[in-house]
Amino acid sequence: METLKKTFLIIFTLIITTQTFRHIYVKFIEPKSSVLTKYYDDTGKDVYASKSIEELEKLFKEANDKVIKYEKTHKPVKTYNRRSFEPYKSKNQIERAIESAESINKRLFELKFYWLCGLLALIIGLLIYIKVNKWIGVSSLLIGLSEMAFWTSPLFRGYGRRVGFENLLNYKLIFSVLSFLIMAGLWYLNEKREKKN
Repeated sequence: METLKKTFLIIFTLIITTQTFRHIYVKFIEPKSSVLTKYYDDTGKDVYASKSIEELEKLFKEANDKVIKYEKTHKPVKTYNRRSFEPYKSKNQIERAIESAESINKRLFELKFYWLCGLLALIIGLLIYIKVNKWIGVSSLLIGLSEMAFWTSPLFRGYGRRVGFENLLNYKLIFSVLSFLIMAGLWYLNEKREKKN
């Protein structure tokens, strides 16, 4: 059993450490500017500068109002032409940014929920390990640590700045560091317990 515990702790340390290094790189070192931003139209610049869904919602309302006003005085534009024709182009661009921001908010909720589920499984595993059965306890510990490692995994992202991305990255970095500290604490307690026996 000791070999299994040590093997898993080494694997978990490897995974969590490399993930944490990647989060640090993306947060603090990776270049964040793009040559393309100077070519954005006004809507693109507003979307790029927005910091929240609320700001995007205001932009969307303005763009939607322009579309409604346009449609009252002009002939309908064919659907396939709307991607490149104002005011539809701006409305579509803002709509995509809102969908992206909502997706990131969903991922942030999932990160918090599942990481806490992993922490709960870890605590239950510790209690079972100490009071009931070592093998069942180790199994629950493995589930908890695996869940925590999975949900702090690196972000896959497209090009360009997306609303909420920094916030999600911050939480992933925090939870990665917490996961590492929890793992280090478990390792320390395991070594201390071995020395007593």
